[in-house]
Amino acid sequence: MSGSRLLLAFAILLFSIVSAVAEDGRRTILSVFYEGCEHLCQGFQDAIAESGFPADVVVRDIDQDKTRLPAIVAEAKETRPDLVLTFGTSVTLGVIGTLNDVGSGRFLEDIPVVFTVVADPFGTNIAESFEASGRPNVAGTFNRAPESVQVAVIRQYDPTFQKLGLLYHSNERNSVLKKEELEALAPT
Repeated sequence: MSGSRLLLAFAILLFSIVSAVAEDGRRTILSVFYEGCEHLCQGFQDAIAESGFPADVVVRDIDQDKTRLPAIVAEAKETRPDLVLTFGTSVTLGVIGTLNDVGSGRFLEDIPVVFTVVADPFGTNIAESFEASGRPNVAGTFNRAPESVQVAVIRQYDPTFQKLGLLYHSNERNSVLKKEELEALAPT
């Protein structure tokens, strides 16, 4: 199943569980992206359109500016979309916060949210586990295999490798977590 089809399945499931149908039967999906409407964004819109599911997809791009997220949260609280789709760790944290933020009123807590492309939803405290997010309105996907799996794959190609470089962004929590995960693996 393609990523956009998997997200469509998440969206339809959440719609059927937690949201009431609008009088005209149409739904509204607010989708929030970090840097433009890229492949996942376009694929999600195409999948909704091709499915015949009666939904309007509203796209918001923060253009890599996390300071725009509180305004998007305010917009969602005011317009009450049936679903919010978030792209990436920074956007997701800006829209739903961490598990420790639940109840603060600063983030979305009563609108269904599907997060996507989050490198480590557990390390960033977005979700509790694979079995349950820890929030009744949140589900999602992540995009990174554990670093131990990646190192094992590298060893299959080159069992003698001794050095590994890493490019990461020190201002992105998910990137720092993956760096720390590799640092812990390095001695082994």
